[in-house]
Amino acid sequence: MYCIDASVFINAEVEGEEFHEYSAKLMQNIREHGITIIVQESPFGAKLTFEKSL
Repeated sequence: MYCIDASVFINAEVEGEEFHEYSAKLMQNIREHGITIIVQESPFGAKLTFEKSL
């Protein structure tokens, strides 16, 4: 089991962030290999989706 820090999700989405390329590539690999990840739902009701192309 691995833990992915929230900053990885942010960096993957926001161009110009430090390590954007690395984070985006990780998220792309997760999608391409069909890897299941579990994320805690935000107390504000926001849900994470990987439908957007990075």
